[in-house]
Amino acid sequence: MNRRNLRVLGTLWQLDLRQFSRDKVAAFFSFFFPLMFALLFGIGSLHAKAPAVHVVVVDPTPTTSSRQLERLLRVQAGISIDREVRVLPSATGHSTGLTVRATLVIPHGSGLPGGPPVRVIADSRGAPIVATAVAAAAAELAVGRSAVHPGYRFEVRRPAVAATNQFTFTMPGLIAMALLQLGLFATAGPLIVARQSGGLRHLATTPLSRTVLLAAQVAVRGVIAAVQIAMLVVVASLFGLHVHNPVMFGLMVALGALMFISIGYLIAGLVPGQEAGIGIVLLVNFAMLFLGQIFFDTSGVSWLKPVVAIIPASYLADSMRHLVVGVAGDRPLWLNALVMAAWTVGAIAVARKTFRLDMRTH
Repeated sequence: MNRRNLRVLGTLWQLDLRQFSRDKVAAFFSFFFPLMFALLFGIGSLHAKAPAVHVVVVDPTPTTSSRQLERLLRVQAGISIDREVRVLPSATGHSTGLTVRATLVIPHGSGLPGGPPVRVIADSRGAPIVATAVAAAAAELAVGRSAVHPGYRFEVRRPAVAATNQFTFTMPGLIAMALLQLGLFATAGPLIVARQSGGLRHLATTPLSRTVLLAAQVAVRGVIAAVQIAMLVVVASLFGLHVHNPVMFGLMVALGALMFISIGYLIAGLVPGQEAGIGIVLLVNFAMLFLGQIFFDTSGVSWLKPVVAIIPASYLADSMRHLVVGVAGDRPLWLNALVMAAWTVGAIAVARKTFRLDMRTH
């Protein structure tokens, strides 16, 4: 690209950015809509009532003292006990409700001097409650008894698989939603209006190449995406969520932004008119939000799985949970990236063949 094209690209970039700033609908859905939901869910998580902790007790070799410890735990506030002696779980698993599942492992000889400690396996929500209950029960057991003096010690471990609640499920989904809004309301919407008004046809009569025009538009939306995600990452960090792998996170965000921008061009080029186009944009947005694993976890609904599998937002949302929450996710990260790349290539290929500069060519 020569120096003249670079100057033209810079001018077009400024014009596109100014046009976006004047589009109140695109600005609302791109910035304030995701940010509003992020703050609401975050503040709601702070004021949520303390979770009840469902504790699985693993005691392969029960003794008098371990049974007494278990009985004392049953009367502790906020604790419910389920005894399991066959399986020694390594994690608490996932939980999306208020009940947190924790594991209490009582190894053989743990009540004897120099014996192994009792292990509390729980996430950051359940660990303080279970640890306090175990300490209180052990202290009560050791005081005032002459026959049994168990020297119980305990240690708290984080589960091998992070547990999730409604906030940790939704917050990464809101990052995916921000890029979805970018593709629909900040890309498809303005392009539909420009096609209807003939603005794109007017630009096509200038000596500018389509490559320069497209590069300017994509560059503007790339900047918008960066600002969107930076805002949401800051909000997430205020409520205890942090990006685990910044480099991979940046790559997945860039791929997600490119995917939704491509889908925006695809939709904008296919619609027969402005009114129909806006209706299609709203319909696609509704389907992505409610079937794209953003607000609702539909992974347990078997008949919805084939539908969710074709929703591109679900792959980006799953990737964000990998990288922000640290959970394993429904699919491997590489598979999410592969599907998103396929959606991007497919949308670009179809848009190149179907995109028209105005509605009169239909």
